[in-house]
Amino acid sequence: APSGTVRRDALRYKTPVAVPRLTGPPAGSFAEGSAGINLILRENSERGPIVGSPSTAQVSQDGERLYITLTVPAASAIKGGDVWGQSDGMEICLRDASDAKKPGVTYIVQGYPDGVFHGSQDAGASAAGTQKLIARCRYAAQRTDDGWRCQWTIPLAAAGIAPHPGLKLGFNIGVHRTQPDEWMAWAGTHGPNWKLDGAGIITLR
Repeated sequence: APSGTVRRDALRYKTPVAVPRLTGPPAGSFAEGSAGINLILRENSERGPIVGSPSTAQVSQDGERLYITLTVPAASAIKGGDVWGQSDGMEICLRDASDAKKPGVTYIVQGYPDGVFHGSQDAGASAAGTQKLIARCRYAAQRTDDGWRCQWTIPLAAAGIAPHPGLKLGFNIGVHRTQPDEWMAWAGTHGPNWKLDGAGIITLR
């Protein structure tokens, strides 16, 4: 791209992915099953293949909240802490994509294996908006024999998004894994995970 311009990559996944609606939250902690859709995180930011095993996210919703469970395999020891890019961790990036020409604010929430979670303003969201969202999210994480997993509940209204059937959300999930040392995402964007112009779209059923 010419100097001074921002590269706008085409959506990695051009076909919107429909997220099924539940009658309530998934049963039990870290519930697994066929209730949600499965998103596989198997590419790096440049859309090439990752070195290690892919991560798997299960996504569902109840008309007001997104429920996301992520499983991250790790080849050896997990690095604790909550420093993005240095610790093992994951992030979810989302925005209202109802108006393709003028999408909403991009919010980022980040979680770590020891249960710490917080928001990031890297994509331009305000401090107040980010804090409002993170204060209403629920997050849990646990280490497993072969990695770690976490579970999010994200209320869309806390992000200023009015949920309704057919709602389109710009969406991405990214993971930083220290063993092997690599980044992975549902949609490689040729940049940060929150560059949602190059990611994908999910819709609420």
